[in-house]
Amino acid sequence: MKRSWLILVPILVVMLSTNSAFGLQLITNGNFETGWLAGWSIGGTTFPFGLPGAIPHFNTWGDPGLGCKVALVAPPTIFGIQALGTAILYQSFVVPGAMSDVYVDFQYLPWSWDCINYDYIRIGMQYDTGGGSAFDEYVYWGGVDWGGYESPGWQSFSKHYDISGITGPIACSIAFGVTTTEDIVFPTGLFVDNVSVEAVPEPATLLLLGSGLLGMGAFGAVRRRKK
Repeated sequence: MKRSWLILVPILVVMLSTNSAFGLQLITNGNFETGWLAGWSIGGTTFPFGLPGAIPHFNTWGDPGLGCKVALVAPPTIFGIQALGTAILYQSFVVPGAMSDVYVDFQYLPWSWDCINYDYIRIGMQYDTGGGSAFDEYVYWGGVDWGGYESPGWQSFSKHYDISGITGPIACSIAFGVTTTEDIVFPTGLFVDNVSVEAVPEPATLLLLGSGLLGMGAFGAVRRRKK
């Protein structure tokens, strides 16, 4: 009986280490289904209205994978006039130590009803591994001009980071931003949904966890036999 428990330990570790769904989810409210931006921060500056814009938005595209709500990032408009400036929707988080992999996933839809190319869309993540901050720019459109109300449609993004050589925690922020510099007539924006940053523990951590789970199971089995 003891031998069968020992065989199960490495099998469990392999199963957990190859399943990214076992990872630790680091993003709060990544699908925006709460109808609020809880867990997220709004940054940027706009003129003349003074407030950057990022709001929950109903899913009007009929894609069931997006749920009922998405996030809309764009400088605010009043009577159809878009403010100048930058709107940023971002969330800060910490990747714990003893992790081997990080998986970043999200869906996004940039759009513009534009005729002058003075709008900019940026998506990226900043992180600090102790040797200074670095910034990965995932998506960048500079001088957006799609000639009317156009969009490339919903896009899916996925990136894998191997952090097995980093022992300490990593402070990060993921950000979605829209900037308008001169065009205040035709708005530009960015829809975002299903944002996920998942950290997967190193095999040694999984081994401890697997051993603990199996130990609890064995303890329960012993108690049942005694009864």
